[in-house]
Amino acid sequence: MEETSSLIISQATGKALDKIWDKFKESVLYRYSRYRSLRFFYTFLGIYKEEIEADDFENRIFTNDKLEKILEDDNKSEILFEAYRRVAFSASKDLGPAIIGLLTSELILENRFATEEEERIFQAAESLSDQELIEFERHCAKEFEEGQDDFELELDKKWIDSNWNKNEQVYISPVNLGSVLGTWALKLKNIGIITEFTTDKTTEYFEDSERHIDEDGEVREIKSFIKIDHEYNKFCKLISRSRDYLNFKQ
Repeated sequence: MEETSSLIISQATGKALDKIWDKFKESVLYRYSRYRSLRFFYTFLGIYKEEIEADDFENRIFTNDKLEKILEDDNKSEILFEAYRRVAFSASKDLGPAIIGLLTSELILENRFATEEEERIFQAAESLSDQELIEFERHCAKEFEEGQDDFELELDKKWIDSNWNKNEQVYISPVNLGSVLGTWALKLKNIGIITEFTTDKTTEYFEDSERHIDEDGEVREIKSFIKIDHEYNKFCKLISRSRDYLNFKQ
């Protein structure tokens, strides 16, 4: 009797959990996965159509046949599958899927796989939230627009004077990118888009009573920087295009 009761309870619990699971799939998994997927898909189709219209009058009409040919091509379908996988797990609801759609359309049009830099852009579009993508664009867009080959930003500066108290400790530690810039910088560093470097310059000075310098010495100037190679200007532009395409204001 006890075993029968346990079985009934187990079955009832299982049915209840199944209902909860179905509700969870409908309310959470399907809803947000579908939202991201549509952001990707409509962006991909829109830009693909736009590029074809500009390229060839005979291909002005975007038909199902064209999409079917893409899906039948092994390389192109693989590119689409990988893009969809990224979209499904995107931290961003809007801009990330749109960026992935824009970049995927470019690869499809040019019938090629992503470069190493583009793979990192895909990773960043998947990993960063909408707000983090916007913060990255705000930091980098101006510098890239001004024509700099690479974007460099000084984060910290320290001086060490040879005539300071020899027993005084001077802490030289890496800059906390999360505290100084935000979580977007930490993520982009891990992906490989941001690199850190330090410069160490020593300058001598000499005794000068008029300048109140009592003895000769030297000063070490230590600066910490981040650097973003010019190839990632493309990432900035993709964020901007995605915002325009979605009319995304934040």
